[in-house]
Amino acid sequence: MVSKTYVLVSAARNEETHLERCIGSVLSQTVMPNQWVIVSDASTDRTDDIVSRYARQHDFIQLARVEGGGKRQFASKVFALRVGYAKLKSLEFDFIGNLDVDISLGPDYYENVLSKFHDNEKLGVAGGLILDVDCPQIFDKMANLNSVRGGVQLFRRQCYEEIGGYVPLELGGEDAVAETMVRAMGWEVRTFPEIRGFHLRVSGTHGRSIRVARTSAGLRDYLLGYHPLFFTLKAIRRMIEKPYVLGSVFMLLGYWSAYLTGINPRVSSDFLSHIRTEQVSQMRSVLKRAFRMASRGNGLMDG
Repeated sequence: MVSKTYVLVSAARNEETHLERCIGSVLSQTVMPNQWVIVSDASTDRTDDIVSRYARQHDFIQLARVEGGGKRQFASKVFALRVGYAKLKSLEFDFIGNLDVDISLGPDYYENVLSKFHDNEKLGVAGGLILDVDCPQIFDKMANLNSVRGGVQLFRRQCYEEIGGYVPLELGGEDAVAETMVRAMGWEVRTFPEIRGFHLRVSGTHGRSIRVARTSAGLRDYLLGYHPLFFTLKAIRRMIEKPYVLGSVFMLLGYWSAYLTGINPRVSSDFLSHIRTEQVSQMRSVLKRAFRMASRGNGLMDG
């Protein structure tokens, strides 16, 4: 029998635009969470009022609030998630999920993800394919199935506690660090493309311009130790994502500016070695697949 004991934590700063659609998608789930703590990260809009209204109607929804600085920082999101987890850790549950409140999920989303954990005891983090509303077909093709988008990472509780949860990082990337640590400990990480949801805005742009968001993303990946070639290929691949070429140029600028000025990555040597080994292996796998496809194509043409 598939375990149904999961809880959710969300960090929300000024999310009145998309919050109710996210809440509605959770309320429509065929398997409901035992508890859902939505942490308002110093919100100044109607976020608190919206969560409070739904919390009065549904016992499993709980509002928490933290006060922070004036501008949005990714590290503050992790601190908010920790506040939410502190309210849950004394409960009995098997899985814990981070859910960004600008995401909308299909009604059987969590039922299907939980079934994947049931089928594979080594699965530590799982999620569905989250498509950006502006370009769903693009991300369908681009998805890395050995990674899970940060806003829907569902952890086996044992796995989450082994890594100590998310690490606060000023420029973000806590989701990438978490899943890299998970894989380093021998757990598997997997996105299942047949399970779908939607991201309701362009990734990473909440309260920021495209230029600032993409440049910061490049700097973030450099500080996390991304291999130069892997990152460059990643940026090139994202040229077909809005705002198309320009967004990738900003990413490359952020990464290579840090590289050329000799800034040290903000990760340990062990983490750096592990993530680059993974990325080199991934690039080799892609090249092998491309070579096999090219060889088959030549064979068909020759025939």
